[in-house]
Amino acid sequence: MSIGFNPQNPNVKKIGREELAGTVGLSVKSLKPYFKKAEPATFLDNFNKFVVRYPSEAKAISDLRPDGVGPGELVAWFLFDNIDLGGKNSCIDLLVEGKGFAEMKGGSYDKANHAIKDFKITKDADPAVDLLRKDLEEFNETYRKITGSCLTGWEPGNLLTTTLKAWETVDLNKEAKRYAGPIHGSIKLNVHANGDVFQEGQNIKIGNWKQKGFQEHLRKFMLSDVKIAVNNRTSTLNKVVARWKQQAYTDYLKGKRFALVNTSTMRMEYLGELTLDMIGLYRVARNQPMARIYLPKET
Repeated sequence: MSIGFNPQNPNVKKIGREELAGTVGLSVKSLKPYFKKAEPATFLDNFNKFVVRYPSEAKAISDLRPDGVGPGELVAWFLFDNIDLGGKNSCIDLLVEGKGFAEMKGGSYDKANHAIKDFKITKDADPAVDLLRKDLEEFNETYRKITGSCLTGWEPGNLLTTTLKAWETVDLNKEAKRYAGPIHGSIKLNVHANGDVFQEGQNIKIGNWKQKGFQEHLRKFMLSDVKIAVNNRTSTLNKVVARWKQQAYTDYLKGKRFALVNTSTMRMEYLGELTLDMIGLYRVARNQPMARIYLPKET
């Protein structure tokens, strides 16, 4: 079922409320005590009062959302007199008088970690998304060069939560030291204009290809205890995730108010800005990072 009005149009609140209320079997008149103006100090409580009183109806209203509108956004539009929706191409989900009010995200509740999980916190084309993809590819490729095999569970663009958890113990610098030995695969060499040849990523001169005997120098190098070069920025999964978090925070998250909704109950679990220590990586699906947001203990 689709709705017959555009929630991005600020002039359809009355008819939109009547349509939504009627669709879920409620009357607008009976719901007037729940209709409020959106204010940061009372937004979460007012939203949850309706959801707790009418849980199935709130879920049904949310499910009527058109393409580009996330979980809970249509409920917020329904309840608050001054909330408009930004829509698919907007930089923020909820607007008040044309100005950004909050970014609304819906995910499942992770009781073990007191978190909301499995949703995107950035836009698909944001720099943080591409950074994470490249860093994960480098993390796996370096591991492959060192050990001869890809990381367990490696699937480009799709990484399970359990896979990421298993990688938390991988330290590429330790692996490089442990596997140091004769080269069985391939490594990259840097050749300078003067003929000097170095192992890529290492300040180790192998020889000078212009000089006699270079081939023997190269052979001895390939048979020696060679250690594969590791980029220290991506030597552990924690470093990779930290770089993604920082990029996302700098480009998109900093200064924004977030409304986090538990999609099972439609209850709003958090309203406020996110801090770096609240952000975690839950999984990767179709090259898109899905977050886990750790909620403050008092919520």
